Amino acid sequence: MLRRVPPLACPPASSLVDDFTSGSLAPNWLNGGTCLVETGGQLVASVPANAPSSEYCLAFTTARFQLTCDAFTVHVPETTTPILGVQTVIYLGSPTDSVNLLLDTGAFILGMNTDFGTSVTLQGEYDPVADAWWRVGAEESTEASTVYLDTSADGTTWKRRGSLLLPFSLDDIQIGIGAGTYAPVANPGVARFDCFNVPPPCQ
Repeated sequence: MLRRVPPLACPPASSLVDDFTSGSLAPNWLNGGTCLVETGGQLVASVPANAPSSEYCLAFTTARFQLTCDAFTVHVPETTTPILGVQTVIYLGSPTDSVNLLLDTGAFILGMNTDFGTSVTLQGEYDPVADAWWRVGAEESTEASTVYLDTSADGTTWKRRGSLLLPFSLDDIQIGIGAGTYAPVANPGVARFDCFNVPPPCQ
């Protein structure tokens, strides 16, 4: 059963726009790790090698947003190494629950951090060209809330990769983007993000 909350004054997630060209994180974002920098028109997460424990480089929005009946897009020109132990991440955190979109070992995974612990691996392997743009959104009916991922090669024509049914709404979320490791990895690689809600030809 969907846990309903009263309507909130959170702005839509699509209203947050950042081209990451200023050279430092805008006031819209909070830097959650020293391994995250804005440079060359990109937000770059350089994950430390061989971290002895979980180590994530994440930027979180300072405001909260409504994703229900909305979506946000981001260009992801580079992701972390597709091996076990390292992930490129988008985090959606509500006051009581959260959803993670993970790119882990070459596959997209949508998962809930709740008592249910539900996750789903989305269709098809990650392709760095065909999946260069990500669109994350949520739909809501009278019976359920659903979070979904679409990907695109050009930021114009989109393909639905999959979705996850939620027992809560995404009316009030904090957005996080970045990368990290959950086990020691010798070559975790780098994740790069740009064009947050900035359409092509932004690259």
